[in-house]
Amino acid sequence: MLNKKKRGLMVDNKWLEDSNYIRELNFPDIYYLETLCYKIAAFIKNVPVPIHTSYSDGMIKLAIGKELKSFEINTDISYYDMITLIKIWSEKYYPQYEITEQIEVELSEDEIMSEVKKGVSINDALQMTKIATKREKGIIEKVFITEDQFLFNKNGCREIRMSGSIENPMPLSVFMRSIRQFKDDTKEDKNVHISSFIKSNSHTLKVIGDKLSEVVISYSGKQMYNFFVINYPVLKNKEFIKLDEFNYLWANFKIKFESQTLKSDCLNYYYTMKENEK
Repeated sequence: MLNKKKRGLMVDNKWLEDSNYIRELNFPDIYYLETLCYKIAAFIKNVPVPIHTSYSDGMIKLAIGKELKSFEINTDISYYDMITLIKIWSEKYYPQYEITEQIEVELSEDEIMSEVKKGVSINDALQMTKIATKREKGIIEKVFITEDQFLFNKNGCREIRMSGSIENPMPLSVFMRSIRQFKDDTKEDKNVHISSFIKSNSHTLKVIGDKLSEVVISYSGKQMYNFFVINYPVLKNKEFIKLDEFNYLWANFKIKFESQTLKSDCLNYYYTMKENEK
């Protein structure tokens, strides 16, 4: 019989790594469930918001504060894609901002030539500037509490940052607790304050850039089809390249089809979705 204390939502999420508890859940494919739970446990340990989990009737239930979401456990979806589904939902609540600012920039070559044609000397044209709008989006994607470090994504460029500074140390736990306290009257004010707080209270350790490690996708049957369904919203603007008859490259995913029928079904889904968006 299941421990009654484990039936409710467990704050520490220990049940995800409790093999004995998982085996008592009577899920049809216990091997799949156990591995999935370990993957979810590893994922939520590094997310920048507290996520609490529970299990009920074939569903993984997640809570971020008062926000709740249930995910059906489906063996036709790979572990990786289940994590993708969870990330798509949860990252809406990660500390993030989007700001725009006016900056002074140099003229482009065409603009310089246009000024010269108007009679401006080439030297003066080279010194001319204009006002442009700069858009900046930043989000904390992962935290590494014991190292006081976090993964920060600014306009698609990732970097490892450390909370505080040599002059003013700040544990990451304090940093994260502070950043969650911003409750400004307007979304614009909140964005500005979060951006300023991150830049003023952390520093860059390492720039990773925008290149992601290659991931080989060689799923069978429905898992491959569901890879396209789940990842299309995230990857739809990324280049989709045919390498050879059964191998394709989609962003950092190297896709290997095992059969012509599977490939046809997946490609039909992809091109139908692209056509519907025109």
